[in-house]
Amino acid sequence: MALERAATLPEHWNDPVLSRAQAEALLALPYHYLLITQQPYAAGYILVQAMPQAQADILTLYVQPEHRRQGLARNLLSEALTLARYNHCTGLTLEVEATNTAAIRLYEAHGLQKTGIRAGYYRNPVSQTQGDALVMAVSLA
Repeated sequence: MALERAATLPEHWNDPVLSRAQAEALLALPYHYLLITQQPYAAGYILVQAMPQAQADILTLYVQPEHRRQGLARNLLSEALTLARYNHCTGLTLEVEATNTAAIRLYEAHGLQKTGIRAGYYRNPVSQTQGDALVMAVSLA
């Protein structure tokens, strides 16, 4: 699967965490990178902050539902880790919904470990519910 580094968001931005305006503002900042899958449209993408000599952060990783379980998230995460190492980042962190066991297993398979919990981090505006986030990290030093 080929990935490309994009300067703009894909036309079909369906991210459940970041609005289009939020993602565009982040992408305009230095050391923020968007990696997308090369498909007829972006089947998956990952937005990473990777400032040299600092901790890299995955801001969002999303794969369209019809393209899940095909290795796209694994490849996106691998490329994000490669980008962080290339930028000489000291480590990489992310937040993941505590109930998302598939994502947690993926992150653990790439060496990330649970380091904390952010209570009520995720908010569902439709159901008015809140979900906890696990903070996960891996050292790259």
